[in-house]
Amino acid sequence: MYSNVFRHLKGIFDHKGNGRTKDIYIYSMEYRRANVAGGTYFFTMVTEKRQKILCLPKNVSLLRDAFGYVMQKHPFIIDAIVILPDHLHCIWTLPENDHDFSTRWRLIKSYFSRKCETISPENISVSRKKKK
Repeated sequence: MYSNVFRHLKGIFDHKGNGRTKDIYIYSMEYRRANVAGGTYFFTMVTEKRQKILCLPKNVSLLRDAFGYVMQKHPFIIDAIVILPDHLHCIWTLPENDHDFSTRWRLIKSYFSRKCETISPENISVSRKKKK
């Protein structure tokens, strides 16, 4: 499922900056999305710049509204969800003959972002401000 690539590099400085070389390994992963109709998926979503906005009750309520809004148009089952101040984990099961979790996430994130008042203004792009 994962394609792992290891590259071996020689560093120029050691951790003390003495100019000695040391080995550095860079690990990168290539993810493949499973597109299984009716499948169960695990997700982790992180707020932009790890802002701790999900600990506010009004934002948890807004997130609940976002999920409900999307679930009306694009049904799915939330098997489990954990909401932490700057990210969330959830497990979804999609309906049979449906594997489109990307659209669901796009709509949830859009709904939440447009209505959330506690996102720092400097983190909102000019184009996003025009859409609000």
